[in-house]
Amino acid sequence: MAQSEDLQKLLTLLRRISRDILVYTGYQKEELTEEQLKNIAVLIDGEYIEERNTNCILRGSDDQRIYVLDEALGDKYKKYCATYKNQIQNFMTADGVISVGIHRPGFIHELNETVSEKGLNNM
Repeated sequence: MAQSEDLQKLLTLLRRISRDILVYTGYQKEELTEEQLKNIAVLIDGEYIEERNTNCILRGSDDQRIYVLDEALGDKYKKYCATYKNQIQNFMTADGVISVGIHRPGFIHELNETVSEKGLNNM
């Protein structure tokens, strides 16, 4: 949201591919404008707080809120939240690995310890 204008350009382009656009903001919904929200299907608001990471579905910390802004996707997200658990996807790149998703509490600490034990650079 700090680069709101560029984000709107990106969301407009993404919307041509899929209406199912989920955005994590770090801000509260009440702090955002209608313009910022118009191309977002699902909003996860609030700041991520490591100490509040209780492995809640779609949320990094238990104080974050889920808003389904595109009503046509309401049933899909209701079912998803009731059926699934957080998942991680790892992608190999030329420079290393990109790990996407909501990691369990303490993941970064564990990863840094493992990397250090193997004699590699910490993140």
